[in-house]
Amino acid sequence: MAARRTWISPLGIFLILGIAVACGGGLDAISESAAAGAPGAPGRPGPQRTTVVATVVVERVVTQSRVAATPAPAATPAPALLRAEGGFDTTFTGGASSLSTALDREVAAVAAQQRIIVRTVSMELQVDDVTLAIEAISSISESLGGWVVSSERSAQHRGSISVRVPAERLDEVLTDFRALAAKVESESATSQDFTDEYTDTTARVRTLEATVAALLKLFERADKVEDAIRVQTELTNVQADIERLKGRLTLLEQTSAFSLVSVDLRAVPIEMVVDAGPDLTLAVGRSTRFRVSFRPPEGIEDFEVVWDFGDGIQPVPVFRTAPTLEEGMLIAAPVSHVYGDDTDSPFIVTVEITGSGEAGLAEGSDTLIATVSRIPAIEIFAGNDVTAEAGEQVEFIGSFTRPEGLDNLTFEWNFGDGSAPVAGELAPGVTTAAASHVYSNHRPFPFTATLKVTGESEAGKAEGSSTTQVRVVEAPGLVGYGLDAGDTSRDAVRVLSSIGNVTLRVLIWMGILSAIWGPLGAVGFVLYRRRRQRAF
Repeated sequence: MAARRTWISPLGIFLILGIAVACGGGLDAISESAAAGAPGAPGRPGPQRTTVVATVVVERVVTQSRVAATPAPAATPAPALLRAEGGFDTTFTGGASSLSTALDREVAAVAAQQRIIVRTVSMELQVDDVTLAIEAISSISESLGGWVVSSERSAQHRGSISVRVPAERLDEVLTDFRALAAKVESESATSQDFTDEYTDTTARVRTLEATVAALLKLFERADKVEDAIRVQTELTNVQADIERLKGRLTLLEQTSAFSLVSVDLRAVPIEMVVDAGPDLTLAVGRSTRFRVSFRPPEGIEDFEVVWDFGDGIQPVPVFRTAPTLEEGMLIAAPVSHVYGDDTDSPFIVTVEITGSGEAGLAEGSDTLIATVSRIPAIEIFAGNDVTAEAGEQVEFIGSFTRPEGLDNLTFEWNFGDGSAPVAGELAPGVTTAAASHVYSNHRPFPFTATLKVTGESEAGKAEGSSTTQVRVVEAPGLVGYGLDAGDTSRDAVRVLSSIGNVTLRVLIWMGILSAIWGPLGAVGFVLYRRRRQRAF
């Protein structure tokens, strides 16, 4: 009897893969089902039968299986597949829970034994020599089984290096690195748990490997070239996914096995002598200039000067410097600052200077104390307004207050007519300032006389001022026998001015009306002549 020939249609390929996914047993079930044979074979129980009719193409089923979020791994033998008339009749037993139990137990056991933890450390170190420190870090890492990931030296006084070292020896490595430093400026460590990703990726790899086994069996049973090509295409895609996932697993294993240590290196700076000047006593609301001098080491050329005035205002940087008369001494450009309040006085003013050049890095700083207080206010009264005649001596006397903390008081009277002011010192306890002045000329508006009092306090110079108005009138002239020569002269001048004005106006009107009275005068003259002729 001739052997019965087995054939597989594209619908059969889809159905095999679709049944495996639908059963929840993963593509491992497909692999075992392909080799099992028909249901009802000797030694196998007769399970309940279910007929499945497929309506989608095989590529979609395989793709869905490949990108499943949590593929169901194979754990128990899958049901057998039987070729039948009109399609594939699939018989299966069990459920998804029974198919994935074994792999779930295995993955849980692995996770309980070892977790995938990635540790990363960042350090900032000050070292005596950046080059030697980079070489020492490289040697320490290699001697403990690690390697250098990257290294860089941007300048003579700066550099960086990143290394990977065995995770179990990370603490030993960090201790050795700290021993190389003159100062550990900062150190931070982070840990990241990739156990869940590692477990999920492992399960996906096993599922895809089962898919490969199933596809290989289908490939062997394919009678048509088209079927073989389709299976081969899916086989290639699945194998590519397996390689990608295995690469990710390898990366996680190596990353967790070797911790990354990144080290930023900075040379120990050379110290500079910096002088910010003596302590200051300042006044609220008044601008004060600050200036610093310093002596840089040889080979340091570029400087940054930063002033912090201690009152919470943003620090002020300065980059300009200039030499001084003292050899080797530099001075920075001055900065101005105004303290708006004395509540937190005194303030600590800090200046920091950073220099760089061929010699490496240099640093220096200095501080001063700024005591801020309010300047006492001087209240002044220059006296009442005055009316005086020209040439008359006017007496001025003003009063003022003397707040505590004021010394060396002086006064100044300015009379407002362009003459030299009168100034003098005020003895202790004196609260008035007097002066006299003669205004030579009168004018229709008053002169302004000003009294200014000045004193010295710890916070600075205190001033106050006040004014008074002086109205200067014309002095009276000579008076005799009831006549005032000055008034008479003025009256005469006024009368003559009036006569002249009237005469001038008459002449002007005569000129304007000449066009009228000229013809009228001619007519009158003619009439006058006629009347005389008649009379004769």
